[in-house]
Amino acid sequence: MTKKIIIINIEKSYIELDWILPVLNKLTDKFEIVTLFNKKQELFNLKKNKYLFDAWQKVSNRYVFLNKLDKTLIFLFQVFEKFFHKKNFIKKFLFHPKNIFFLKKINYKDIIIFLSDFNSYSTLSKLFQLQSLRPKIIRFPNSAYVFSNPKKNINVNYSLTGDLLLLNYELDINYWKLRIKSEKIKVVGTPKFQKEWLSKTINYSNENKFKNYILVAYSSRFNIGYDDTLLKNQLIDLMDILINYKDQKIVIKIHPRKNDKEYLKILDNYDKNHWVVTENHISELIYNSNIYLHDRNSSTLIEGLALNKRCIEYWDPVKKLDQADEFINDKLKINVRAENKKQLSELVDIALYDENNHMWISQRENYLKIINKDQDPIINSVMAIEELVN
Repeated sequence: MTKKIIIINIEKSYIELDWILPVLNKLTDKFEIVTLFNKKQELFNLKKNKYLFDAWQKVSNRYVFLNKLDKTLIFLFQVFEKFFHKKNFIKKFLFHPKNIFFLKKINYKDIIIFLSDFNSYSTLSKLFQLQSLRPKIIRFPNSAYVFSNPKKNINVNYSLTGDLLLLNYELDINYWKLRIKSEKIKVVGTPKFQKEWLSKTINYSNENKFKNYILVAYSSRFNIGYDDTLLKNQLIDLMDILINYKDQKIVIKIHPRKNDKEYLKILDNYDKNHWVVTENHISELIYNSNIYLHDRNSSTLIEGLALNKRCIEYWDPVKKLDQADEFINDKLKINVRAENKKQLSELVDIALYDENNHMWISQRENYLKIINKDQDPIINSVMAIEELVN
């Protein structure tokens, strides 16, 4: 008997696979997993993350891309939606999603689940929702980020398309219930942090592992409208501090999407034997690091805390703290923050040479308060999905 199909839609970045992959791995016995990439470039990017690529290959039976014709159809639908949003009976026939999957040799009737991360607009979800016969639409996080409580009387001008929304934390419900009905929300935890799966991730590379290093997660935001001088000065400050630790290598993990090559011109001014840029999986890098530095808006702080690392947040060069929106990490007291070069230097010293300092103990304890340590997030997710389908 032919298996029913799960479509996993990669809308923006291959990293969207990271959260959901352990769940898909559990579903492979019952379903065929087909990956739909919006851009061919993302498959190329995925191949550079060797662990994630290998893990994905074992899960996804095949993959397809949106072509120019597909994207034209989607664009026309968006235009039609804007100007004729009430004419559902016309849209239902003009923009049927089976037209997209037919030439990809995927039988529309066999698609039982459509997965898309919750930060994507996902026009395909809207196309599916027009049809009476359609797959279940499931939205999921692309990271372990914690969402801030919404401000009072906030006006949310969009709704999240879907039949089920999977979330990491109970804390996230207040944010998302303004965007999707509460009864569609299921808090499952973070599948990639489930013990057995995490063990596979951190033990993936037995060879060529970096030794004795400080890990820096860095978003290269040059040439997108910020003050590049401020960005340049920030990276110089970071390198000037870290290059002084002669017994520590500097391992730099670049954001998968915010990765303008301008940062390399700055790094080239420093001893090339002392730093390296890598595409390795973030969990593996954090696990083998001595300490972990991350920027203010990085969701990977949670990755560091999940792996019991001493984590330091370095300042945002563009947005001052008093100009920033309320930040949940501050409220939960899970971040140890350096607001300038001097503070960062002091905190790196403490992190390297005083690992039992109260600030690291407090950071860890505050993190443990926001998670359910007894749950199995993979099983929780599978059960929620199977319950919806059945």
